[in-house]
Amino acid sequence: MVFSLLSVALIFSQLAFSAWEKHRGLVAGAATDSIHVTVDVVPSISIDSPSDVALLPNIQETGSATGSATWNVKTNNINGWKLEVSAAASPAMTSGADSFADYTESAPGIPEAWSIASSASEFGFSASGSYADAAFSGSKYLGFNGNNRIQVAHRNSQASGSGDDTAVNFQAEVGSGHNQPNGTYSATVTATATTL
Repeated sequence: MVFSLLSVALIFSQLAFSAWEKHRGLVAGAATDSIHVTVDVVPSISIDSPSDVALLPNIQETGSATGSATWNVKTNNINGWKLEVSAAASPAMTSGADSFADYTESAPGIPEAWSIASSASEFGFSASGSYADAAFSGSKYLGFNGNNRIQVAHRNSQASGSGDDTAVNFQAEVGSGHNQPNGTYSATVTATATTL
C-alpha cells in the first residue's frame, strides 16, 4: 500500500512538473514571423508652363527682335528625358495672311549661326542650358517645321530634385532690303517632355 501511494505520488509529481515545464516554455519562449513590405515608385514626368514671350525691341521697318522661354522638366525616370518643340502652323510666325518665313538653314535641319538674306524676313529658335543639345551650342539656330517635333535638349539620367531647365531662344528679323507689312505677328510653340 505504501508502495502504491509512493508510485501515485511520483506519477502526480511528474505530471505536475511536465505541466509546469510547458507553462514555463510558453512564458519564456519566443515565436517570430517576417513579412516583406514593398512600394512601387513608377516613372513620371512633368513640365512647367513659362509665360508667353514678347520679342523685343519692336521692329521698325528692318532689324531683329529676340526673347526666350525656359521650360523646367521634372522626372524620376532613371533613363532620363528629352525636350522637343514644335509650332502650330507653317510658317510658324503669322499675322493674318502675312508671315515671317521659318528660318532657313544652309544644311536643312542643322543648327547654324543666325544669318538671313537682306530680302527676307525669318523666325527661328535656338536652345541653351546644361542639357541643351550640343548642336545648338554657340547660339546656333533652326527654323520650325510645322507640328513636327524638333529635339532641343535631353538628359540620360533622372532630373535633379528641382528639375532641369532649358531655355528656348527666339529671334525674328526683317532684312534690310525687305518691306514686311506691319502687324502683330504671333507663333504658337509647344514644348513636349518625354521619358527616354
